[in-house]
Amino acid sequence: YQKAVKYFKHARKLNPESIPANFGYGKTLHFLTNNPEVAKEYYEFCIKKDPYHYKAFCQLGILYLEKGQLEDSADYLKKCVSINPKYVLGLVTMGNLLFDSGHFQNAIKYHEQALKYSPNEIQALIGMANALYDMGKPEDAVVYYSKALEQDQGLSDVHYNLANTLYMLQETTKAIQHYETAIDLNPDKSETYYNLGNAYCVVEKFSEAITVYKKSI
Repeated sequence: YQKAVKYFKHARKLNPESIPANFGYGKTLHFLTNNPEVAKEYYEFCIKKDPYHYKAFCQLGILYLEKGQLEDSADYLKKCVSINPKYVLGLVTMGNLLFDSGHFQNAIKYHEQALKYSPNEIQALIGMANALYDMGKPEDAVVYYSKALEQDQGLSDVHYNLANTLYMLQETTKAIQHYETAIDLNPDKSETYYNLGNAYCVVEKFSEAITVYKKSI
């Protein structure tokens, strides 16, 4: 990304009015600095030059979502998907925003649209699973968490969430497997050890439970 910043900076120097150069520069700065404000002016520049630049609207939606300004985020994301209803990142981000706002059913609609155009989109699969879980549909959530892991087995949070869902469904042996995988991938999350301890107790592996309970402290 450092090389990308230099490239886009040079491209802007050659042509300050270049939309791709300004968009790319803003996006790489956004990623590198973890500071949304540094990218804002470049996204806004792109929209000023091209009012139909749906990717810039999407990035501004992401920017305001990161800042916790959900209404502003929703406005930009709605504009993005109104310009390009098939833009998967815009659909997924809108779904995540609605999930964060507690509108789970509407979140599902956006994630379903994203999956219509990109069936293996991991973030849409995870978003679907999270919303279904919070709507009290754990069986359906398992399906989408599992599909996400088919795309990438290295997602510790997905293993953890799937384990919690399986535990709720009293599929304790499978839950234990996913808790253990989540720990292998991320050994620093204390909640995983605690929940694994609970699962061990259910299957009467009490010595193992004591060991992981200690690690949760």
